[in-house]
Amino acid sequence: MTIKRITWINIAIILLILIARWIFELHKFVFDPLSASLVFICIGISFIPFVSDINIFSILKIKHLDNEIREVKITIYKGKVVQLDDGTLEVFIDKNGIYHKFPDDETRDFFTTQEGVLEITKKELKQFTKGKILDSVLNSRIVLWEAGGGHIFIIMNNKKYHVSSASYLVDWERGNEQREIISTQEIQNFETGK
Repeated sequence: MTIKRITWINIAIILLILIARWIFELHKFVFDPLSASLVFICIGISFIPFVSDINIFSILKIKHLDNEIREVKITIYKGKVVQLDDGTLEVFIDKNGIYHKFPDDETRDFFTTQEGVLEITKKELKQFTKGKILDSVLNSRIVLWEAGGGHIFIIMNNKKYHVSSASYLVDWERGNEQREIISTQEIQNFETGK
């Protein structure tokens, strides 16, 4: 027999017992503890066919996938400029999951990737750690690593950031005289940012 048939047979038996009690009690239905127990057993048994359709492992798997989606979403924000969905705050989230406010628009523009400014909720931002305000690109140390092929870096918050285009330096009004030549050993002392 299937579970559904057994369930319906059990419900029918319980209902017959309740009807028999009603008949033998001279058509007075007394809702005593026995009757209450039988009613609740009947209700409980009626759910048995549906329990087999619910797979507890599927529910756990869905919860696990939901956590993974949240983790991927958090990873998407790292190394990006984000703005709260209400437009009140723009910050940079570094690769370590620490967010920093900007001192000026030039610094924000330097950190903005081709993806632009991403929108984030307050709840999502709370998953990151609040850090110090970023140093400004307008007065941070600019270094030239000649041994590394003449790459230019800007040192901000004790991290090195590669300056991919000399046009940044022009926009910041930072001339060649402000570049400091740096050795390989010294450049390696700085953690790579973004």
